[in-house]
Amino acid sequence: MIMERNLDVIRDVLLEIESSGWGFVELEKITEKTDLHKDVVNYHLKLLYQAGFIEASIFRGKEGIGHSRKVQQDEDYIVLVKPWSLTWEGHEYLDTMRDPEIWKKTKECVNGVGSFSLDTLKSVAKGLIKTKLKQHTGIEIE
Repeated sequence: MIMERNLDVIRDVLLEIESSGWGFVELEKITEKTDLHKDVVNYHLKLLYQAGFIEASIFRGKEGIGHSRKVQQDEDYIVLVKPWSLTWEGHEYLDTMRDPEIWKKTKECVNGVGSFSLDTLKSVAKGLIKTKLKQHTGIEIE
């Protein structure tokens, strides 16, 4: 299974962690709610932890790799992430991506650009939110 960062998965996982309340969120619960494979969810949980978007318990150790299941000797390898809450940064990111209309338009804006960072994606979403606010209130936010 090829592991690539998937922005829809990141959003779905953050939404699930947020809606779960306080305490550990089991991997099985996230996979059930998002209908994603556990390896995909765990990979994205690792990315979210490394990006500082979630608070979590991290289980490190040896991990089997490849078809031969040879043991990797890196004790610092993250084997499992058990999330229990979003960080401030996680909430900030999710708040810019929460609205399904903003999320759809944000993806449309960056589609075809090639590569872009989460910061760029967040900036595009913030721009769309500011435009929407101006349309509704007449107030322009810098």
